[in-house]
Amino acid sequence: MIRKILEFLKKKYGAYYTLEAAWMFGLTVVIFFSIIFTSFNLYHETVSEIKRIQPVQINAVKEFREINAVKDVADTVTGRDR
Repeated sequence: MIRKILEFLKKKYGAYYTLEAAWMFGLTVVIFFSIIFTSFNLYHETVSEIKRIQPVQINAVKEFREINAVKDVADTVTGRDR
């Protein structure tokens, strides 16, 4: 059935590949906008979650130095050198 329709369109309008291209273009546009919509939705959910949990700011350098100081003391006490 579909083959007959495509053959008819090809004979009458020469539009066999045009129909396929239009279908693929429409599908590509739908997928593209779906990805954009999903990205905006994910961004909005992430921002909402960050506002909800109110994360604390971490000073990574200070914590790293404190951990290394504790390790140095522990190594000195146990007699291990790095």
